[in-house]
Amino acid sequence: MKTWEDEIRELNGKIVCREAEWVNNSESLKNDITKSYGIGFEAVVEQACVIHPDIDFSDVNPCYAVVDGKLVKDV
Repeated sequence: MKTWEDEIRELNGKIVCREAEWVNNSESLKNDITKSYGIGFEAVVEQACVIHPDIDFSDVNPCYAVVDGKLVKDV
């Protein structure tokens, strides 16, 4: 027969397992969001190249912002 102490230990073990699953799922979702952002950014740059073929977009990346018509490192 289980005592309440055994039940608490069992429930604590389940909590630890659930927390580990949550951390793994959280990291996976972060990676998915980052990949999605990168793919979307690349698609926008490709579209901009088609619309404005005379502009050099080679230095454009998601870590920069356009300020006063110039690329600056986004903080």
